Amino acid sequence: MFKGRRIKFDEVTTNFGEVTGIVKGNIDLDEGLNLTANTQVTSIKDVFKTIKQDPKNMSVSGKVEGDLKVIGGFKNPQVFISLKNKDKIRIDRVDFSNVKQI
Repeated sequence: MFKGRRIKFDEVTTNFGEVTGIVKGNIDLDEGLNLTANTQVTSIKDVFKTIKQDPKNMSVSGKVEGDLKVIGGFKNPQVFISLKNKDKIRIDRVDFSNVKQI
C-alpha cells in the first residue's frame, strides 16, 4: 500500500533467488527501511546459491528456515538474520540435529 512517500508491505510473498519469504514492514523514502521477512523451508544449497557463495572444500546439506530484519537508511542498512534447521544438517560427513547461530 502506498501512502505519501511510504510503501507498506503486509504479508507480501516474494522470492530472493531460490528463497521464498513473507515480507512485512515499510519502505519510507525519507526515513529508510523497516522490514521483516520469514522464509519458507529452503535447502542450504539453495541459500548458498542465492547469496552466490560456495562452501569451500566441504559439502553442506539440509534444510533451514529463517527470520530477517532490514532496518536503517538506504545507503547502509543493517541486516539481521536468524536461521534454524528443519532437519539434520550435514557438514562434510558429520550430521548435526540442532544448529543455531550465536
